[in-house]
Amino acid sequence: MEGRPLEEVPFVVFDVETTGLDPEAGDRVCELGALKLRGGHTGDVFWKLVDPKAPISEGAFLVHHITPQMLRGASGMEEILPEFLRFLGKDVLVAYNAAFDMKFLRSELAHAGLPLLSNPVVDVLPLARRLLPGLGRYGLDHVAWTLGVEHREPHRAMGDVKATAEVFLQLLERVRGWGVYTLGQLLDFLEPPGIRRLVRDAMEAGRRLWLRYRSGDRVTEREVSPRRLEGGYLVAFCHLRGEERSFRLDRILKLRIL
Repeated sequence: MEGRPLEEVPFVVFDVETTGLDPEAGDRVCELGALKLRGGHTGDVFWKLVDPKAPISEGAFLVHHITPQMLRGASGMEEILPEFLRFLGKDVLVAYNAAFDMKFLRSELAHAGLPLLSNPVVDVLPLARRLLPGLGRYGLDHVAWTLGVEHREPHRAMGDVKATAEVFLQLLERVRGWGVYTLGQLLDFLEPPGIRRLVRDAMEAGRRLWLRYRSGDRVTEREVSPRRLEGGYLVAFCHLRGEERSFRLDRILKLRIL
């Protein structure tokens, strides 16, 4: 797959809306949307409202405006996921701020007793940061506006999916100017090859990583047990915080295998 030209790669752009921000605190998915993308053209759509079996927080409602009444009669994720996985197949997942969507997707897979996905993941957010320097704000709304992409129904799954797909297509055109023509080159562009190699070596050997990480104005050193690379993020168990976390690769200042 990684050697295929970008125009031949099958992508699935997806987005979730949720009852809150933290699946470990019991928050669940309440809407799931996805769109197939290949050769610069959009294809089949997948969209479901979801019974989250959990209350929607006030903060989440103020963002997406999904009400309990809208979810009456909806299926739960344990029923929806098998259909979504058939829709996805082995295609490459694409999301805007993929760390958020992927942590909820992983949580829902675990709830349903299903295995984690092995599909490659492309995060459009770090791609936008790299290709559109100096914007200041990199929310989907602002990036879409900058590129002249219409963003209807922001913070609803299909509204965000369609805007993300259009932004992604424009950024794919721009990234070719950096000599990126295949999926593997795109992943290397988002995940520096040295980091990818170290993470994979550590996972194969069952070893921890030491990293120096910048978060805002703070720089911390920590040991982590790497789980996977997703888009522009390293997903790992952080022994400093005692929980699984996502680390932006462009904020890792130093990295070595312990």
